[in-house]
Amino acid sequence: MHQECDGHGAGCVHHWTPDEEPDAVTRMFAWWNRAYADNAFTEAGFARFFTDDAVFLIDGIVRARGPAGLLAYFQRIRDHSDAVVLHAPEDSFVSGDRVFVHYRTSVRAGGTAEEHDIMAAVRVAFGRIAFFKAIRRIEPTP
Repeated sequence: MHQECDGHGAGCVHHWTPDEEPDAVTRMFAWWNRAYADNAFTEAGFARFFTDDAVFLIDGIVRARGPAGLLAYFQRIRDHSDAVVLHAPEDSFVSGDRVFVHYRTSVRAGGTAEEHDIMAAVRVAFGRIAFFKAIRRIEPTP
């Protein structure tokens, strides 16, 4: 799998080889990056990747529950940023209904840029994310 992004840090496209089957998190990242770039977040879009009762927890705080909550949470991020990219996982593995992933995000907002180094533990139910728990380290960039 490789990822291509435009020069502005948005509009990433993921490409998988025929023998690769992306996990639920990687599939969601590919959709999320396209939806962010196109300003096309919808509740139905989130429902493709998250269960109706999904919990999204970042740094010990529940940020959203279910597709409607995820839409509101990520639309706020979209509305207050210039560019955000969820980079393809640097490392991930699947064990039963669990996905463990190490990835980075790039964020530009209000003339500043940050890189987030993130570790996440995810529980999947019926091919969709039911629980997403992540911790992050924020690294300012020049």
